[in-house]
Amino acid sequence: MDSDGAQIHISNGDDEQTQQNNQFMYGEDEETHGGGYDFDGGDNRRRDDIAQHSEGHVDSSAGDLLYNGTKTLALACQIYLDFSPDELELILRALMKLLKYENSHVLAYACSGISYLCDGKQKMVVEEQQLGTLIDRLIELINSESRVKTIAGLRALGSIVRWGSDSNIELIIERDILLSLECLLGEDDKYYVKNACWIISNITARNENHIKAVIDSGLIEPLIDVVESYDLLDVKREAARAISNAIYGLLYKEQMKTSGKRQS
Repeated sequence: MDSDGAQIHISNGDDEQTQQNNQFMYGEDEETHGGGYDFDGGDNRRRDDIAQHSEGHVDSSAGDLLYNGTKTLALACQIYLDFSPDELELILRALMKLLKYENSHVLAYACSGISYLCDGKQKMVVEEQQLGTLIDRLIELINSESRVKTIAGLRALGSIVRWGSDSNIELIIERDILLSLECLLGEDDKYYVKNACWIISNITARNENHIKAVIDSGLIEPLIDVVESYDLLDVKREAARAISNAIYGLLYKEQMKTSGKRQS
């Protein structure tokens, strides 16, 4: 499934640029969808480019240093510089610690880094024992009253659902994420609804047990409501894809069972 990417630049203290950064993080860009923050630049940047992009407005306060450090980590994850296993472990450990903070913008960039580390460039970097802790925190963010935290949590979770293994998905379902997604489908916020549909569509693209979990959670009816009543085509498309994945998965499974009986 394609995920649209919006671009964000590292702030150099310029008011206009800072406004663009905040606009993106608050989900006001029409093309924002999943996959984390897309920093300006390509995948071929070298390591010294990270330092260049992270230069700029850094006050002596610990808060600003933490904020700029988190942006640098997120940028490093986005351009993905062939990290060694030891480097990946250090970056992931740092991002997991940053997720404990309550500053919305630090959390937004920390979730962005997590999202890029789990976006299919390599196997899932989050180990099973870490994943439970990570999922619990992301669900806290998704259920937060802060819009920035909710959107950040959805993006990070979306990448894990999209690229994680079946066992990863089962762990996520066990954490009652489907209940949180059902609540988001009833919101007026298009970013909540679109990203919730995106996550559900990736769950229903999996095996029969995952599809049944979605159906048993009562998510099909809210998805149909989104298709019937939502004005925005891209949101309706995500909801329709979630439904069609579920239908196709169940029909394919039934067809395989029937075919097996005939051959026997």
